[in-house]
Amino acid sequence: MKKILISLSFFIITSTTLANSLEFFGSGAETASVTGMATMDISNPENNFYNPAMLAFSNRLSISMGTATVIHNIQEINNIVINNDVYSNDGEELGDANTDYKNNYSSYLNGFLPLKVLKQTGVSFSLGVPVGHVMETNTGHPFLPEYIMYRSRYKRPHSYLNLVHALNSNWAVSLGTLVGFQVTADMGASASINNNGLGSFANSKTKIVPSLGAIISFAYNNENLLSYFTYTQEMKSNFEANFIGEIVDPLPIPFDMKIGSLMSFDPHTFKVGLNFKIPSFHFFSLLEYQLWSNYATPIARLEQVSGVQGSDDHEEIKLRNIFIPKLGVKYIATNNLSINTGVSYRQTPLSGDFSGSGNSIDTDKFIIGLGINYKIKAFNYDCNLLLSSQYHHLIEKSIVKTDLLENGQAGRKIGSGGYKIGGNIISTMVGFNLIL
Repeated sequence: MKKILISLSFFIITSTTLANSLEFFGSGAETASVTGMATMDISNPENNFYNPAMLAFSNRLSISMGTATVIHNIQEINNIVINNDVYSNDGEELGDANTDYKNNYSSYLNGFLPLKVLKQTGVSFSLGVPVGHVMETNTGHPFLPEYIMYRSRYKRPHSYLNLVHALNSNWAVSLGTLVGFQVTADMGASASINNNGLGSFANSKTKIVPSLGAIISFAYNNENLLSYFTYTQEMKSNFEANFIGEIVDPLPIPFDMKIGSLMSFDPHTFKVGLNFKIPSFHFFSLLEYQLWSNYATPIARLEQVSGVQGSDDHEEIKLRNIFIPKLGVKYIATNNLSINTGVSYRQTPLSGDFSGSGNSIDTDKFIIGLGINYKIKAFNYDCNLLLSSQYHHLIEKSIVKTDLLENGQAGRKIGSGGYKIGGNIISTMVGFNLIL
């Protein structure tokens, strides 16, 4: 009966995506080519995600749009313990964990609109949307190894809106918001499982409420140097549901429980950037600091109120705040052609060696970006045609589980037998920037 309820809850829940593709890969093809940093071009609307304030120095309407593809080449996890006495009545079972993380396709749109009625003031926005659907979610397996940052974190819409203003020719500020949502539901069910002639039925009621997080940024700009600071507030989107009903067995067995999951998580993020240029070259640098202390893994959890037992929560994760340093360069080959490249190092917010209970896994990674910009005239307006790619190298790590079952009794934990984590991710973006 417990397995039936768990399966039903996973079917009902729409959860988790954890962060977004703009933060992980870049807000557009040009910023992605330098692994996710603002450029020196104050008219480039892709900069809105990294430092919207700098767009206040521009008085030109601009738009950028394109598509992105993410390909996952995650290392396989084979011949490990996939069931034991904690999770099954059948005892220990060996098998493989699913690491087939499907390719992801998305589109992006960035824009800047100067407000002529207010001097040196404008509105900027960034929007990312999956291709072919509005949102795809996946909690992942409740106890087998899961790369929790990659299962479905890029497959949701995300939006950022900012009001920007230049204080003078050198200083600018902005204030904006990112959008999240909270989902609550009330559900009921009566399930007949013994083919005793009684029917099964269910009902549900769902409420979705938007939530907003703050974005604050500052920029300093002179002829050859651009520096900036941006703070983005933490945003969590939760799913919470009350689940009341009974199982007809044929005697009625009532239950009353709560179902919860973290649908998405964007950490408090601080960005400090410094860009400068010399003839034929632009240089970029950025240091991000992200706060992950309020993060929870995406696994759906059942909390017992009465009746059927709630989830056994054996997961033991250790969280840490992370630094993400980035460096990049742009080479201006001709008046029309330029080449960008960048490198960054991203720590995982999960610390420890993953030897204890639970199988939420992640690892540090190196990121290399490369891109080409080709400038043309489109209807007498400046237009940049953009192509870029990123290679994410997940640093290999060996996982060896400690002795005893998750509940402390004799036996082997899920994941025992040992395995390695690692692999790579490849992202490609194609798009254009139009400056009007």
